[in-house]
Amino acid sequence: MHDIRFLDETLDIHKINSYHLSIQAGLDGFSFAILDPGRFKYIALKHFSYPEKIPEDKYPDHLRELIMKDDFLPGEYDSIYCIWLNARSTLLPSALFDKNNLKKYFEFNHILHDLDELHANHLKSPDAYLIFPVHHEIANIFIRHYPRLKFFNQATPFIEYALHNVGDGTEATYLNIYKDFFDIVVIRNHSLILHNTFQYRNEQDFIYFIMNVFDKIQLNPGTCPVYLSGMIEKKSAMSGIVKKFIKTVHFAKPDKRFQYSHAFDRIPEHFFIHLYNLYNCG
Repeated sequence: MHDIRFLDETLDIHKINSYHLSIQAGLDGFSFAILDPGRFKYIALKHFSYPEKIPEDKYPDHLRELIMKDDFLPGEYDSIYCIWLNARSTLLPSALFDKNNLKKYFEFNHILHDLDELHANHLKSPDAYLIFPVHHEIANIFIRHYPRLKFFNQATPFIEYALHNVGDGTEATYLNIYKDFFDIVVIRNHSLILHNTFQYRNEQDFIYFIMNVFDKIQLNPGTCPVYLSGMIEKKSAMSGIVKKFIKTVHFAKPDKRFQYSHAFDRIPEHFFIHLYNLYNCG
C-alpha cells in the first residue's frame, strides 16, 4: 500500500488542542487520523507504509524521528488513543479479571517477551478485558510525547464495531486483515461468540483458518455472511478465495456515527474503519 496524506480544507492547525488523535502503529506501517469532536468529523488521515518490517529494537528511534518531523504529530491534542498492532492478546471475562494478575492471564496463551509491558482494555460489551503487550521502549517513546495517551489492541475497536453494526440476522462473521495476521469475530444473536487472531503467510493459510472456525462453531458458509475490513483489496486473491468458499461476502462500511472528509473517498472505505472507530473505545 502506498503512503497517504488526506487533509480536509476545514483542518486548522491552530485548533489542534480541541481535536482528537487516533494512531495505529506497527512494525510495518504507521497511520493516524484526526477527529474534530465538535462535528464528529474526521478531517485528516495519514499513512506511512514500510516496504519491510522495522526491527523492534530499531523502532523507538524511527518512531521518535517520525513524530518530530511530521506537521501534525507533535501537537498537544485534547485526547490521544493508540493502537499497537500485535497478534498476541487474551480476552478474559470481567468477573475473572484482577489487574495484578495480567502476566498470569497472558502467559496462559502466549509467551511474554522480556521487554513486553502488559496493558488491558475494558470492553463494555461483552463485559470483558482484552490483555495485550506493547514493547516497553516503544511505549516509553509514545508516553514521552503524549503523556495522556491510552493504548489499545486492534481487536478492541474491531469487536466494538462488530457488535454495534451487526444487522438483524442471527449471526455474522467479521474479518479484519493486516499484512501477516488477521482478527476474526463471530457474532450470534448480538453476542460475541468468538474472537481469535491468526498469523498467515498466503491465501491458503488465510482461508484454512477461516473455514476451520466455521467448522468448529458450526457456521454455515451458505448462510453466515462475512464482512471484510483492513488491508484487503476488493479485487485481490485474498478476497477472491473468501468469495470462493463463502456465499455472502461484504466489505465493511464506516461507522455512521461519524462524518468523513470527502478527501477520504480516494481510498477504499473499509481500509481504516477501526482506526476511526477507536474514538468510541475511550
